[in-house]
Amino acid sequence: MRIGIYAPPPALTPAPCLWQVLGAVMNINRGNPAVYEVLVDSWPEFKAVLTRPHREVASDDSDFYTNTYAAYYRDLGAYQTLLDSAINWSQAFWIH
Repeated sequence: MRIGIYAPPPALTPAPCLWQVLGAVMNINRGNPAVYEVLVDSWPEFKAVLTRPHREVASDDSDFYTNTYAAYYRDLGAYQTLLDSAINWSQAFWIH
């Protein structure tokens, strides 16, 4: 008799970098106290997800702690396209 802990198949297990994105989505669902927004390349079959602070919150272009982004992608091309349209490249920022 084998006793063990059930683990979901690898395809259903979220990647470690996805936890930050999931956390941002959960915070938004619970009233959005951190004032973040979530951007996706397409819905519901997304290939890239990016969370970022609202523009009103990230008003200081030199503060990379406030300008923190979390990203998850399955397709590099979709991710690059999303980054080109969603990030203010003139500000200091941090991507997780």
